[in-house]
Amino acid sequence: MRRDEISAMVMQDIGPTDLAAWRDRRLKVVKPASVLREIGSLRAVWKQAKKGEWGYVDHDPWPEVTKPAPSAPREVIFNDEQVETIVDALGYKGGRPDNKRQEAAVALLLSLETAMRAGEIVGLHWKHVALDKRLVRLPKTKNGDARDVPLSKKAIGLIKSMKGLDEERVFTLTSALLDAYYRQGRDLAGIKGPTFHDARATAITRLSKKLDILELARIVGHSDPRSLMVYYRQSATDIATKLD
Repeated sequence: MRRDEISAMVMQDIGPTDLAAWRDRRLKVVKPASVLREIGSLRAVWKQAKKGEWGYVDHDPWPEVTKPAPSAPREVIFNDEQVETIVDALGYKGGRPDNKRQEAAVALLLSLETAMRAGEIVGLHWKHVALDKRLVRLPKTKNGDARDVPLSKKAIGLIKSMKGLDEERVFTLTSALLDAYYRQGRDLAGIKGPTFHDARATAITRLSKKLDILELARIVGHSDPRSLMVYYRQSATDIATKLD
């Protein structure tokens, strides 16, 4: 907001037209989903500012502002061949990774196994890893809450392979580096479409075959199970095979 021209205005003077112009400027930079999240935050600010104890404004212009239509949900998931090709392109053959490119491959495999976000993976610290209990503790996640992520045998093996790289952190990558190396591997593999975040959706789709809805929501950190539909990408054809 501070980088936008609207930040030079007095809050009391901001009306629906000003906010609509801000919305349109933002839509040229970020996707509708991002603008919708920002609108939610700003509406909360106006609501608080209008309360008697603050008294910054005497009106709320947001009800008169049209929200952007949300983007169509993605339907992309990884298949095994794509994963194998990208991992090979990153030079990872198993065991302890020798460089950050190979760390990116391990991070991708771990996301596919656990449905963890990229930021959660690169933020892992050894003090939060309890392999004897088959879990990792995420003290602060995207929604602000802590959560425990159960580990499959494959996930345990991937985390064990990272031992010895750093005393405190499991991965030595930053989120930006992980994204850059993943894109590099994907391009080298000649694959178009799946982003790193699609690994989370792929994992959720796979885990839905093994877990009930409440277990799945707890693992991925969704307080409302309905929000899992954003990530659940099982095709109608695959679902049809369960009907016979």
